[in-house]
Amino acid sequence: MGGPISLVLAEVALVAWALSYGVVMVATRPRRRVASGDEGGSVRTLPAPALAALLARADGRVPPAAPVATLLDLVARRMVIVSGDAHGQQWYSASGPAPADADGEPVLLSFERHVLDHVARRAQLGGGAVPLAGLRLESGEHAKRWYAEFNRQVIAEARRLNLVADRGPWPLRVLLRLGLLVPAVLAAVVALREDGGWTLVMYIFFGYAAATLPVRLLNRVVPRGAGIAVAARCRSMRAELLRYPLGDNAPPGDRRPAYAMAFGLTSPQRGATAFKPGGDLVWSPWTGRWVRVVSRWSLSFGASPMVALIGFVPAVLFFGIWGVLLGGLTQQLGRSQVARMWPAALLVLGWAVWVCGTVLFARWFYRSVYDLLVPPVTIIGQVVFLESLVSSNSENPDNYYVAVDDGTTDRITRYEISRGLHDRLRYGSWLSLQVRPKLRSLVHAEVLPTPEASPGQSGRRPASGQ
Repeated sequence: MGGPISLVLAEVALVAWALSYGVVMVATRPRRRVASGDEGGSVRTLPAPALAALLARADGRVPPAAPVATLLDLVARRMVIVSGDAHGQQWYSASGPAPADADGEPVLLSFERHVLDHVARRAQLGGGAVPLAGLRLESGEHAKRWYAEFNRQVIAEARRLNLVADRGPWPLRVLLRLGLLVPAVLAAVVALREDGGWTLVMYIFFGYAAATLPVRLLNRVVPRGAGIAVAARCRSMRAELLRYPLGDNAPPGDRRPAYAMAFGLTSPQRGATAFKPGGDLVWSPWTGRWVRVVSRWSLSFGASPMVALIGFVPAVLFFGIWGVLLGGLTQQLGRSQVARMWPAALLVLGWAVWVCGTVLFARWFYRSVYDLLVPPVTIIGQVVFLESLVSSNSENPDNYYVAVDDGTTDRITRYEISRGLHDRLRYGSWLSLQVRPKLRSLVHAEVLPTPEASPGQSGRRPASGQ
């Protein structure tokens, strides 16, 4: 087969594939219908807010506000109790529903149980109730896994209830990917027979990988079966909530605020937001108070004492040579150079930098020697802060941090830890840290068993009638 003929066949195959893909996208597009007058306008005819938001969206994704909407829905259904104290602080606790209703159906769907279990665990750490900030997730890595599990459970429940299905079944997706191999192979044959060689073949198959990306659109779920009519009712409810906003006047037990949140018509309140990772101002369930996490940035903070000791001789040589050079230039400074100002100003600047550098290194060296002679300080407290800084660049290391509340101060320091320790820790875990007294570098960390009773909670929890 000649090269030009292969090229023509490749072009024809590519055009045929594009037409086939277009036909598939048209044939599998989500079906839409308009809700009748007796279907819309009532939350009783709608599924849970997270499911309603999934059905009302065109991209087949669970919205980020779905967990918060689920929490609001659980509050409206009295499965999460919100009570206030004398200072206006709202406290959240879990009441816990019956496992199933009269028909044997579970009262809570799996993703609702996911949220309720999170509230229950945090409330247990707080002695029965926790403020909204206490519901925040740990670090970004923990939050990713928590949200991924929530989204998976929402889609799984929608499938179980026959509300959604994949836009294109998996055999169709496989067939489209295999079909695109035909023009790619024919183009590779042309490249090998002409002057392009293996380099062009490599680019062809890179292009093949990029061209198959639109097939992923068929992975998304769309309303199917009973979900088509339910999606119409969800869109009708969204339009009604958009036309008549609720404001802050919704009565207790009204589930419409949860649907407004799920549909993206309202946003979580400013400041502390449930299910969001971290923050510098955190709630300590052990002491029942707010503490601020301090990130200390300095040349020597967290460094090993051996760094300064190893660098002692090079530093002495460096600052010694620098001082000799500055001294020689100072002796050669004449009156004419002083009159011109800038040579004298440069020498003054050089001496100032030399003095500052010498003092800083001498301080670092003293603190390193002190830390080697004095035993580490042990800090035992409850984990109230976890942070993960995962770099998108493989050359930059990932950083993980922890901060514990030992009950002695309202300003706590974060310490860098390993990824293995980070993955073992959760909010409320108990941790023993051994740190250097001066440089504050971490020597050893040990996860401790959680005590049965947490002191400092008496008088912090609001009464159930408040």
